[in-house]
Amino acid sequence: MTTSKPTLGALAALALLCLTPPSTQAGESQLFGINAAGGEFGDLTPTKMPGVLYTDYAYPTNADIDYYKARGFQLIRVPFRWERIQRALNVPLHDPDLAELDRVLDQADKRGLRVILDLHNYGRRYEPTTDTSYVIGSAEAPRAAYADLWQRLATHFQGRACLWAYGIMNEPHGQGEYTWKDTAQVAVDAIRSVDAAHTILIPGEFFSNAWYWNTYSADLIGIVDPANNLVFEAHQYFDDNHSGKYDQTYDGEGATATIGVERVTPFVNWCQANNVRGFIGEFGVPRTDARWNVTLQNFMTYLAANGIGGTYWAAGERWADNYTLNAHIRRADHAESAQMSVLRDHVAGPGTLYWPAYYWYRNTAAGGYCYPFNSAGSTFTADFASTADYVPGSAAKSIRLNYTIPTGGYAGIGIHTNGGAKLAPNFARGHVLRFFAKGTPGSSLQFTLGNTSGSGNWVSTNSLAPLNGTWQRYEVPLAAFVNATVTGTAPLERVKFDVYPRDGSTHEVWIDDIGVMAPDNVPPTVTVDTSSGASSFVAGTSITLVANATDADGAVGSVEFLADGQLLGVDDTAPYSLAVSFPTPGAHEIRAIAYDSLGAPTRSAAKPLTITAAYSTELSRNGNLEAGDIYWASDTAHTIVSDPVHGGALALRSVPGTNSAGRQVLTGIEAGATYRLEGWVKTDATLSGWVRIFLKWTDSADTILLQHSLAGIVPPGSDWVQRLAEEVAPAGATKLHIYLWNENRTGGYSYFDDLSVKKRL
Repeated sequence: MTTSKPTLGALAALALLCLTPPSTQAGESQLFGINAAGGEFGDLTPTKMPGVLYTDYAYPTNADIDYYKARGFQLIRVPFRWERIQRALNVPLHDPDLAELDRVLDQADKRGLRVILDLHNYGRRYEPTTDTSYVIGSAEAPRAAYADLWQRLATHFQGRACLWAYGIMNEPHGQGEYTWKDTAQVAVDAIRSVDAAHTILIPGEFFSNAWYWNTYSADLIGIVDPANNLVFEAHQYFDDNHSGKYDQTYDGEGATATIGVERVTPFVNWCQANNVRGFIGEFGVPRTDARWNVTLQNFMTYLAANGIGGTYWAAGERWADNYTLNAHIRRADHAESAQMSVLRDHVAGPGTLYWPAYYWYRNTAAGGYCYPFNSAGSTFTADFASTADYVPGSAAKSIRLNYTIPTGGYAGIGIHTNGGAKLAPNFARGHVLRFFAKGTPGSSLQFTLGNTSGSGNWVSTNSLAPLNGTWQRYEVPLAAFVNATVTGTAPLERVKFDVYPRDGSTHEVWIDDIGVMAPDNVPPTVTVDTSSGASSFVAGTSITLVANATDADGAVGSVEFLADGQLLGVDDTAPYSLAVSFPTPGAHEIRAIAYDSLGAPTRSAAKPLTITAAYSTELSRNGNLEAGDIYWASDTAHTIVSDPVHGGALALRSVPGTNSAGRQVLTGIEAGATYRLEGWVKTDATLSGWVRIFLKWTDSADTILLQHSLAGIVPPGSDWVQRLAEEVAPAGATKLHIYLWNENRTGGYSYFDDLSVKKRL
């Protein structure tokens, strides 16, 4: 068995993730992720805001999330608009948009990704009835309404383990008299009224600009969070006006290899000077000049060296291929963005074997053009944008071919990709060519994939299922096309369809949704446990996690192990296991996520773990009183009895009317160390008043530094109650005095047993 590990740089962040509770973790702010754009799309016009879901805007698709996971990202920032998630002030959240955000979090959780919910409103709310944006704090967008929004959002999302942070606003600017610091405090207060656990991102003023942070945003240090879980968010672009538009060449923008480092340094220095966590919510570069990648690499390396992460702007299926900052895989030729090569150097996750689908044709040719061809004497009409019929649930156009081909003639179509489609990863992952087709009786298609050197093997629909008047799905493994010409390792320029028969008869054929994608797939199954089956362990103990993962129609690619939604490690060889330890006590949920050879994930049910503190050996002497009253002074004020009994054969009983029933002094106490103090007490119902175990912390000269009852008093009529506490020995302490304190009670007896003192390791 081998255990796959992330890079050493990533492990430093992951160690923080897996060993601290979610409410106090620093780890995600040191991770690099990506902006999964789409929910913020749409112009500020009455028709586009809020607009129509899936038409004017859309949230990340499941395929988007699969791609981010495959490339090793562990963190995604998901923009959304106030005007969409809450259609009017102070009303319930809008169910369709809320359901979409829930879906995104569900899918992220299934893949072990963390999520930032980013309110992408620039410190304003747009009102379509007046076609005006109003600054938060104004009468039209009061802070109370902003608080209402965040209280509702936090109420809904507070139980989400995969949610890392609430991004309370994207790029506030020009707030005027309604100071951003005070507005941000309103959001913090609203969130903390219902959610004390999740991180809150505090963006800076003036578009959150890192270079100008000290000018516009230094006062944000005064924001108060009772949970002490704020992260300050800056943005930084490297063009001449910091906007991210990049409308000039590299030289025209005045860019250099270190301009990103220079611009973000004021923010980094501010975070360090104030001992706070920082995060860069947006940064990005064009793909138009290779020098931009050098700038990006230097920028991310500098951030990582200073313990600051960020989310690249941007990716998402709704971006056009010509958006120069786009880090999504290109529709036109299935090529990865130039920026992705740098981003992958800095992401911490192990990735998966998932690879996106590529569509040669869906409504139109993705990255080139469609073309017909036919012999002389053939009658052939090709409509590449027919709206008369198309695959139900697909796009609204298809390819319609009408033909009469004489014997010896030919006709067909090709769909050409300029520069060739980069499909080698799809071949490597066992993907298929898939399309839908129908045709008149007797018609058929032969099809192949080709490059500049020629064509691969040909396949006929007749060998799969004859065409008929109903849309049918055709699916052929890419391996079926491989020959000496088409090897599956080089770009492919075309998919080609020849029509049949060629006997002078007239036929019609329809083709739609031509793409390369994973075949239908059954996700794997997985369960997780500890090797011993135990659920409770002492802090610092090595725990072996084991996963039983299988895949019915393929192979398991890897298994990730998570604690409380945070990645611990990954194993890619059966039997799947990982050794972990937790240094501090607490409760955790362990899960495993299995990925198959196509990257499909399945998340296991939770395995609860309880981590208890590690303690020294017993420091009290004869605390269980099984040796009689040895080591317990004031023996004239007590009697050792065998009944009643707690935890053994003997207990100590007080003599009525006495003060101290027994006492013991422990030396060698370490100031500042934590001690676990325990004792059991029973009292007769007829006793005249309460009793207690009393503690005095002293220095070597017996000067009292701190004294109090152990976990409160014990009233009459109590049947063996435990008194338990952990305490930090005060400064200067070298001794602990333990008193079994009877308080001169009369009318009955008090009993003491199982006194214990242990130092926490």
